[in-house]
Amino acid sequence: MKKLFIVFIMIMMGALFLITGCVTDNKSATNRYSIPAKDRLLTPEETDALLEEAQEVYYAGKFNEALAKVSYAYKNYLKFGAKDLPGELRFLRLLLIIAAAMDDFEKVTSYSQAIIGISDDELDKGLCYSVLGGMHNKRSDYKEAIVYCKKALKIVRKKSGDDDIEVGELYSGLATAYSGNGDYKDAVLYYKKTLKNYSKYYAITHPKFAECYNDLGETYSEVKNHKVAIKYYKKALKIDLDKFGSDHKKVAGEFMNLGVEYTDNGEYDLAIGYHKMALESDLKNNRDTSSRISLHYNNLGYAYQKKGAYDDAMSYFWLTFEVLQKSENPSRSSIALCYNNVGTTFYYMKEYGKAVELYLAALEFMSNKSRPERLKIANNYFWIGYLYQKMDKPKEESNHYIKKAYDMYAELLGPDHKKTKNIKKYLK
Repeated sequence: MKKLFIVFIMIMMGALFLITGCVTDNKSATNRYSIPAKDRLLTPEETDALLEEAQEVYYAGKFNEALAKVSYAYKNYLKFGAKDLPGELRFLRLLLIIAAAMDDFEKVTSYSQAIIGISDDELDKGLCYSVLGGMHNKRSDYKEAIVYCKKALKIVRKKSGDDDIEVGELYSGLATAYSGNGDYKDAVLYYKKTLKNYSKYYAITHPKFAECYNDLGETYSEVKNHKVAIKYYKKALKIDLDKFGSDHKKVAGEFMNLGVEYTDNGEYDLAIGYHKMALESDLKNNRDTSSRISLHYNNLGYAYQKKGAYDDAMSYFWLTFEVLQKSENPSRSSIALCYNNVGTTFYYMKEYGKAVELYLAALEFMSNKSRPERLKIANNYFWIGYLYQKMDKPKEESNHYIKKAYDMYAELLGPDHKKTKNIKKYLK
């Protein structure tokens, strides 16, 4: 999901720069300064001009250049021995948002602490809390993100009212954090608050609405409410189709989202249609990175598998494998998924021996570093043992794998978990 806090930062930074009068009005070419080759001390006027340039290149997305300019300007400012805090704050604010844009969490934390420590302006605190909330979202520290976004929201609502545009951006940040934390009900609530706020500032065809609709679709997908997810994905697609056309990468991604959702909703022909449109768009526009194309092939294979068209499913799964093999650094987890998908197709075709071979091959590429990954390994162990039972293999062979699955589930989910108890039933 997107981490929407940068627009709020830009708006707030603009307000703070105007309030403190930190930018100069003279933008003529003769007053623009590049960083000197030698470490000479700039005049106050040159320092102000360099700070203004840093702000301009930041908004142009040239973060490294902005950082170099503002750092040099700030270094010169400190050499003046100036004591006025509003002057220093204008440097710290810009350093803060550049650090955020460059995903430098340590510097974001350091600059935030410095700003909060010397500023009495609530807007400064709101800026820091907003940036910290966004950074924690990016780091998947969702509980911390919620804390900071709420602190920022309280300040902005008090200063500017409930209808201010910054409030909408913070609603979006909170929605992202709640969704990441698995609190989907709260996520939906805040995404809808975001939409209501946006309606006061943007036309309903604005891409911001599409972003929010996509997020709502993803959130409803997480709770398996596929019909509602499809509704929001379609809303997003309509906006972006009109805005960008069918060849745009973003639209191809929305075709894929709808394909996945229609598969999960049991509408396989519609799913296949959308996945083919996504694939064709990426191939037509040379977006043929191995990870993206292999994902389309895998999605098509899965849709055909669920439809019961096993030959078609197998064809797309093997295409997935071929693309991954040709790539320079194929994802091991993607290879494991491909083997498992082919194995499951063989299972549906009642070719259990081949299915077991694929499940065993998948294990060679599966990682045991995280809890979700280890649960996937346990699942493979169970299916290997279960298929050995269906193949009338010796009890020792089937029990070997089912016992390994049971032990892992008991460790990861607990012995009283429903899945753990269910696997225990298969131990002979």
